[in-house]
Amino acid sequence: MIPPVEHRYALFPLFLASVCFLVLAPVFWMYTELPSGDPRARSAESADLYGRVYPAMDYGFGRMRAGEIPLWNPYILCGTPFTADPVNGLWQPLNAVFLLTDTARGMALQAFVCLALGGTTFVLYARSLGLGNIAGFIAGMSWAFGGTFAGAMSRPELAATLAWTPLFFCVLREFIRYNRLAMAVMAGVTGALIALAGSFPAAVSIFLLATLFCLYRQWLEDPAYGTRWRGYTLMILLVLGLSAVQWLPAAARLVQLDQPGQALWRLDFAAMLAPGMRGLVRQWVTTSAEALPRAGYAGLVPMLLLPAAMFHRTARGDAFFFLAAGLLLYPVAVLGRPVWSGTLPFEALFFPASFCMAAAAAIGADRLLAGVHDRRSPNLWIPALLLVLLATILFVASTTAGRGLVLLHVIVLGFAWLTGRKWSRTSAGIATAMLLFVDLAMANANFDQHPYTDAPAVYRQAPAALKTAEEQALDGRVVISTRSPGTALTPNAAMVLPLPAANGRHVPLTRDEARWWSELRGADAAPGSTEIAPSAARPELLNFMAARVVLAESDAPMAAGKWEQGTASLRRVQTEDAAKLFVNDRAQRRCFWVPRWRVQADVGSAILFITRSEFDPAQECVVVAPGALTDHLARVVPDSGGGDTGAEPGAECILVEDLPERQVIQLRATHPGIAVVCDSYAPGWRATLNGESVPLLQVNGLFRGIACPAGDHEIVLEYRPHTHYAGMGISVGVLGLLLLAGLFRLVRGT
Repeated sequence: MIPPVEHRYALFPLFLASVCFLVLAPVFWMYTELPSGDPRARSAESADLYGRVYPAMDYGFGRMRAGEIPLWNPYILCGTPFTADPVNGLWQPLNAVFLLTDTARGMALQAFVCLALGGTTFVLYARSLGLGNIAGFIAGMSWAFGGTFAGAMSRPELAATLAWTPLFFCVLREFIRYNRLAMAVMAGVTGALIALAGSFPAAVSIFLLATLFCLYRQWLEDPAYGTRWRGYTLMILLVLGLSAVQWLPAAARLVQLDQPGQALWRLDFAAMLAPGMRGLVRQWVTTSAEALPRAGYAGLVPMLLLPAAMFHRTARGDAFFFLAAGLLLYPVAVLGRPVWSGTLPFEALFFPASFCMAAAAAIGADRLLAGVHDRRSPNLWIPALLLVLLATILFVASTTAGRGLVLLHVIVLGFAWLTGRKWSRTSAGIATAMLLFVDLAMANANFDQHPYTDAPAVYRQAPAALKTAEEQALDGRVVISTRSPGTALTPNAAMVLPLPAANGRHVPLTRDEARWWSELRGADAAPGSTEIAPSAARPELLNFMAARVVLAESDAPMAAGKWEQGTASLRRVQTEDAAKLFVNDRAQRRCFWVPRWRVQADVGSAILFITRSEFDPAQECVVVAPGALTDHLARVVPDSGGGDTGAEPGAECILVEDLPERQVIQLRATHPGIAVVCDSYAPGWRATLNGESVPLLQVNGLFRGIACPAGDHEIVLEYRPHTHYAGMGISVGVLGLLLLAGLFRLVRGT
């Protein structure tokens, strides 16, 4: 029988559990992420921390600490939307820790908070099933400190998803049991927090398990379905409404991307994935640490406790679901990757599979640690025998350290079963939890470097080259050329330095950007790469990006500083560092004026036109424009054909204010023409000329232009994406309605 709510959610045991997880979380993180005395390496997995996570968190939350919303990122790809990328997680409450300290410590603190929250809320979920606190604590250990969470805890978007998952299932379980509107609201809010974490694959995998769980529990408790459909509808609306501030800009950006599937399903999961079912079984029983945490390892204790779950008196239905779901999800997660060659990341199924393992283990622990009423009952001696049998198998299959842990677990649980005393059961449960913690900490050590140890100094490993690059770039940009995945000198390092970069990494490209970069990278480069190569078809495109400096590592493709074809040239500048630096003397200024224009239908045609030898970028530009804009151009700049205009056309065009979301240009022109800004054109940018709104043009392929008549003008460019403000309005409106409804209910109740 399920205990009453006031007994299940007693505050003091939950407080003790939260204190324990708050203490153990930093210990586990330090032991696994920063193991002492071990060689440190920077591999492809940790390169993601240096190349994506740290720069994005440093830029985004650095600006938020200054009281600004970072809608636009001007430091990579000649500028790109920032909040439209959901993995940055600006609106995830758990990421607020980045506002309190520097980024390196913030990454560690966010992991501490997620580990502690995940473990504590799992105890809460176990109590919703009517299980004991000790059983919930053991399972919370398996969830928060297992291989799946260990591989995700330094990725803020994954760590936040896993941290909220137990609470989400807890309120779902309460809603199914009592059909209360308040529980539906809490489930919707918690689901929105999962969505706001920023990882679409992780959120989908958790919501998939939650959907199956709701259908199963609904079938068990109310096959007629009843009136719960209203609650489920409310949950979905709350998830969509509260997370609209994130998904609405992301969805608008997604339709512009060249490879939307890869962007949508991207998953940076720093864990060892089993190559097959045999490898998965090996992960389950291997306790020794390897290069990365093993996604399938949840500790030997949960493995021993699983058979007992099916003999629980009150939670047998939940045990059946979690065992069945786990046994299904693990193989699909392992076997789906080699079978399906598409963009779906089947490894995301490790998240719900690990949750199922921990939930079933909680039920099994509660069965074995429950009070002994009749030792002759099959519900007691059969799971005890199964535990001994499984322990024997694990003892044979495991390593030396694992055998010792198995033996200790059997002794501890056997003592509790034989004595049958409450104090012995409690002691056995605590001892089991401590042994499990040691087991998981030993098995999940990560031998990759972490920014906590060396950032931000690692981004300035070549200080002389970086200083020279900043001096030589002037108002232009830098191309950071590197191919090694283990380096911190990546294009995204520009966000940390800060040093505006023309290229980027881990940033999805629009269709226009993909077409542009296909002419700059080598034939052997991966699709979506922004790495320049000597074999580039049209290196002259660097000129139009205002890319004045190329900073290359010694093993980078551009280390020689020579092009195999094209008219672009690079001049070597000596520096004291190993990094090589080249200057592109033909690069355009970031802001200039031209008197003439030509129209092309698309970016591909524009690229072909501007790279012709007779094209003079100082005298004309190419506008990618539909017919309506052509009429506007003809009215404002009628002499685009370059006919005789009398006096020589000229202008003074100065960028007097250059902020991420706002630019101000002072223009003094003797003739009509177009002011060109070599920053990325994107929906959401608006232009005004002397205070009046004017069309913003897409010129020279990817950049911005404004048609101006002769005279003195002030041009203001502002980034105000409608999707951001619409999403913000929806989320704030839904949150306000929730607060008003809660206040109304409180007042009416009093």
